[in-house]
Amino acid sequence: MIVEDAGLFVDSLNGFPGAYSGWVQEKIGNAGLLRLLEGIGERSAEFRAVVAFSDGIVEKAFMGTAKGRIAEKMMGESGFGYDPIFVPEGFGQSFAQSIALKNKLSHRYQSLLKLVRFLKEEYLSGDLYR
Repeated sequence: MIVEDAGLFVDSLNGFPGAYSGWVQEKIGNAGLLRLLEGIGERSAEFRAVVAFSDGIVEKAFMGTAKGRIAEKMMGESGFGYDPIFVPEGFGQSFAQSIALKNKLSHRYQSLLKLVRFLKEEYLSGDLYR
């Protein structure tokens, strides 16, 4: 079995919305999160995604992150969820402004890549049982 979950963790909000990211996006959206951050200069945040694998015996979890900050306003039309307000570290565009950038830095991609490496290099090769 493979399961995945992801969230946006805003440092100045003590990691909120975190595990509640989907619910918060549905209830207050990006505009509501921006309102919560009004007047707050510290806007660092990160996306985290965890992919977990279990075959009933072996259980492993793999985390990927995308560090950045929350923009002052929504920027861009592409993507979904928090993409219009998330600006990755070292860049000036939001994920919604550059899907190529989002794909390159994707927290989900990183976690899935770690899972694939584990499956190829340890699980399927039999290295776990040596």
